Amino acid sequence: MQELMCMTDEDLVYLQLKTRTERVAVDPVLSEKIRSWNKLDTAIYDHFLAVFNEKIKAFGTTRMAQEVMKLRRNIAAVKQQCVESVDTQREHSWIQRNVLRQGSPEHCRKMNWGEVKYGDRIRELQRSWTSIPPQPGLNLRENKLRATQIEILGEEVFQQTTKR
Repeated sequence: MQELMCMTDEDLVYLQLKTRTERVAVDPVLSEKIRSWNKLDTAIYDHFLAVFNEKIKAFGTTRMAQEVMKLRRNIAAVKQQCVESVDTQREHSWIQRNVLRQGSPEHCRKMNWGEVKYGDRIRELQRSWTSIPPQPGLNLRENKLRATQIEILGEEVFQQTTKR
């Protein structure tokens, strides 16, 4: 399927960030209530899941399974290269974070950036391609997002994950 999107193996590899320490089972009654509360989201999800399943069928389920296995192997290789350990944060014990290996390559650090840092980097790149001046409201939003991430991760971890 990556061919349809003109992507390479490297484009698809990722590191999981801010993973939960455990999964919680949701009973079927609550699950149905959640689906009901989010009826529009559920309808959109169901539609695109059906489209996705048709694409898998056209692509070939065996071939798709092989591609998924290859992706998982590539992810495991990058995790082996980049991640020293997975640490549970004291303040938020349900969140795990990656501790990168000493001297990890730049691609490891970038894959470990949080959504705020990625958003900052994308906006920075977009600003360099346009002559539109920065908007004060956007800067306030960015600062709030950054402050929240520092509050969750801690200043030291935030600085480590935002090094370029």
